[in-house]
Amino acid sequence: MTFVLLDSVAGNQLNYTDTSVYCHVIYDYKIEEIEMAGNLQNSFSDTALAKPVHFLPLPPPELWRTTVDTNLYTTTEWKMVNKIKFPIGYYTLYRMENTRWELEKNFITGTGLIYHNDLKTQVENQKYLLS
Repeated sequence: MTFVLLDSVAGNQLNYTDTSVYCHVIYDYKIEEIEMAGNLQNSFSDTALAKPVHFLPLPPPELWRTTVDTNLYTTTEWKMVNKIKFPIGYYTLYRMENTRWELEKNFITGTGLIYHNDLKTQVENQKYLLS
């Protein structure tokens, strides 16, 4: 494996940012240190591997409302996220149960307003989290 000199930095600098990388390409790095007290000895570090990956943050879904229907169950509605680069695969709805978030249901995406009727709810004792 052949290495190319990227830069030389001061002996007290303990990091370096390589601004010439591309996403999804594997890069190998190693560091050479050179002693400057007159002996000019050097040594090399182990090799470190990096593969830069850029993740686009997803904006949160727009929670529209949760309503109580006929004092028996709740309906939670939300809107799909607009203007995103990649399509959403599914939404996950969690219900608060005994101070823990429990998975309620995974939803395949549709268009427009998406909803879920929670028939297992205790109307006066629930909290929801949509992710």
